[in-house]
Amino acid sequence: MLPLADGRIAVALGAWRGRRSIGRGSAGRPVALAEAPGGGRVGDSVSSLGRGGPLGPTPEPDAIRRGRELFHDARLSHDGWMSCHSCHADGHANGRLVDTLGDDSYGTPKRTPSLFGVGETGPWAWDGGMATLGDQIRKSVASTMRGYPLYDDQVEAIEAYLRSLPPPPALESHGDEEAVARGAATFRRLRCARCHEPSAFTTPAAYDVGLEDERGHSTFNPPSLRGVGRRRSFFHDGRAGSLAEVFGRFGHPLDEPMAAGDLADLVAFLRGL
Repeated sequence: MLPLADGRIAVALGAWRGRRSIGRGSAGRPVALAEAPGGGRVGDSVSSLGRGGPLGPTPEPDAIRRGRELFHDARLSHDGWMSCHSCHADGHANGRLVDTLGDDSYGTPKRTPSLFGVGETGPWAWDGGMATLGDQIRKSVASTMRGYPLYDDQVEAIEAYLRSLPPPPALESHGDEEAVARGAATFRRLRCARCHEPSAFTTPAAYDVGLEDERGHSTFNPPSLRGVGRRRSFFHDGRAGSLAEVFGRFGHPLDEPMAAGDLADLVAFLRGL
């Protein structure tokens, strides 16, 4: 919703363009509203009591805008079931486990990752099997969305949009700066950077983390730790519900349990990434 200068309120509605009056996904949707100088004009079109009309010519969209439109377009999927946005709301994550079929297996649901900063965290997929972001986009549409093969220009546009997404922001720091500094020292002492190397806090390799999925796979590409303090679940299947559980309950990747103080300091450091 957008309050207008004359007291009215503009509301963005996504229209279904498929053959059903009520659809399961969104074939396209407004992604922003803005009032033109002088008022009376909002976005690319305006509707009132069911009557709509164009506001005039719009500039040719650039690759990022085309990619954003495709990202929200359910027509890329089989029978219009879903769009990329269905699992990655505006590039974020929906917090659910989804069996994407991306690792060529069935019955191995994985945690949906955020796509913020994804352009810097290759290779892609939980097993690190996709060497380029374009390959991952093609695989996601083909396997997860069961859609038709994408054209090269569609892949390039979606990739441009994804690469425009900045890394996730860290939590606002309200902690003890000395605890954060001690946590950074613990991060270095435990050699966490072997898998989570700054500044992207990931590495290209895949590692056996000793946590198997339903098919016995235990080798995964490490997810970036940027913005990790904002996550509600951890590991490929979300089995840990907090950062403290990652190290305390599951002992990742420790040879022996951590002292309570060291654990608190390490969590304080990670929440600031």
